[in-house]
Amino acid sequence: MWTRNSCLIFGLVMWLLPHIAKAACEFGPVQIEPVGGQNRYDLFASGPFSLTSVFRVRSTIAGDNCEAEVTLQLDSGEPALSGPEAQRLHFIWAGENGYRYGNSWKVKLTRQRPEALVQLRFESGQWLPAGNYAGEVSAQLNHPDIPSSYLIAPDAMPVTVWVPPVSKIQFYGLSQQHYDLDMGVLHNNKVINSAPKLWIQSNSAYNVVFSSQYQGRLRHQSDDTRWDIPYDVLFNNRTVNLRQANVALPFLSATSGHTAPLQLTIGNTHDRPAGQYQDTLYITIEPRLSLQP
Repeated sequence: MWTRNSCLIFGLVMWLLPHIAKAACEFGPVQIEPVGGQNRYDLFASGPFSLTSVFRVRSTIAGDNCEAEVTLQLDSGEPALSGPEAQRLHFIWAGENGYRYGNSWKVKLTRQRPEALVQLRFESGQWLPAGNYAGEVSAQLNHPDIPSSYLIAPDAMPVTVWVPPVSKIQFYGLSQQHYDLDMGVLHNNKVINSAPKLWIQSNSAYNVVFSSQYQGRLRHQSDDTRWDIPYDVLFNNRTVNLRQANVALPFLSATSGHTAPLQLTIGNTHDRPAGQYQDTLYITIEPRLSLQP
């Protein structure tokens, strides 16, 4: 008997494909540092911003097509530095390759661009007491491939801005620094209230300083001192003794702006010759510089 052995033969074809795997991303510590510049905030600055602070944030990133996001925020949680009397110096986040996210700033770093500049822009027009305003900016590196068990420690940088004592005085409602006051016809004890009021601003205690060309006397056009007519000045209901070379009236409180009246009282005009009489009264303001940066 013949038997036929049959068998099935499977042809197995195997291809050896090259191994393709994405290179792992590696991230170094994030760093933040200032980029020079001044740190003084000018209360009377023109333009939209009185001060812009610039700093650099960077990290080391290795691997193709690798990128990470850095979140920057202030320790107070809001974009503002803390100062005296619980006042806040507010700023706006800005910079390259980033965007605002709530009260924080997010910036993207890549292997090709491992660093970026970030700005704190302090808007003009913030009325603040003199002193130091401070906070701390932290930078945290974030990436979805970084496991929670491996946290890259954030970096932090202190930020301090000095608001110097400043004061300003001007004629209320007027732009010029010089004003010619016509006192009319002079007679004994004439009271003159037509002088323009003064507008005062100061973010610290201040002095208003007076001086007179002829020490509180109106001089005749002949320039003969025998015909001098004395006069008195009342400033903000306070007597100014113009017989002194400089009279400093202290004010112990800051002011964001208030008016102060100026009153003149003419002295003895008896036996004075007809003619024109004049004096020049100088009024300046100075902050009391007890604060230091």
